[in-house]
Amino acid sequence: MKKSYLILIILLVLVVAGIIGKNLVVEHILKGGVKTLTGLRMRIAKTEVGILSTKIGLEGLELYNPPDFPDKVMIDMPELYVDYNLGEMIKKNIHIYELRIHLKEFVVVKNKDGKLNLNSLNVVKDTKKEVSQKKKPEADGSFQIDVMKLKIDKVIYKDYTAGKKPKVMVFPIKINEKFTNINDPKKVANVIIVKAIMHTAIANLTNFDVNLLASTATDTLKGATKIVGSTAGMALDTGKKAVGTATGTVTKTKDTIGKVIPLGGKKKTKKVEEKK
Repeated sequence: MKKSYLILIILLVLVVAGIIGKNLVVEHILKGGVKTLTGLRMRIAKTEVGILSTKIGLEGLELYNPPDFPDKVMIDMPELYVDYNLGEMIKKNIHIYELRIHLKEFVVVKNKDGKLNLNSLNVVKDTKKEVSQKKKPEADGSFQIDVMKLKIDKVIYKDYTAGKKPKVMVFPIKINEKFTNINDPKKVANVIIVKAIMHTAIANLTNFDVNLLASTATDTLKGATKIVGSTAGMALDTGKKAVGTATGTVTKTKDTIGKVIPLGGKKKTKKVEEKK
């Protein structure tokens, strides 16, 4: 009897060790992929990997800014879900049936030297280089996402050029959309950035070329469908200066991108509120 208990304990230990090992491998792969795309470090609070399924759930993800920016976190991601094709993974191909990403906050920062954290991302640098060289990346069939669901609650812009206390604008954009047939990991990053920026005044305030990123993922962005109704977020400015121009700059940014990507019917722009 004691021997059977010992065997059971050993089996349980092996199973637990297998789960922990699986979780660590997944975290290592994800952090490595994010590092390649962005050049930034990522923290993951919790990882759940299915033992008999192909589902992965991650919670409490944070993408950190480069050291020369005062704010530690660029992206606060409460959860990320992946359902993958195991057979293709064994062949060293990435085939994801479904990817769900929830961004609670996307923080865009301009530091005291006028540098923008978005421009420090590897994917932005690489995209600019490819466009300038007129290089069109070709899909090699080793990467495929069937469905990506993207939810973004709000985008925050912080400008430190005026002093230690930044001018802060908050855009509650509430994006909740679905994209299909993504064949390049860069498109995932570019779609997230475009969707986070296009409904705000940030592109105009910082001269960030969001249209360039949009042009490299036109097919993916054109095929977007809304999961729930999402409206353009209006800025809540914590400074004393008037922000009435934010409405115009949001509209201008959307109209400019609309020349590259059809954004659907015209919508009324809500009045900008100023946070005292």
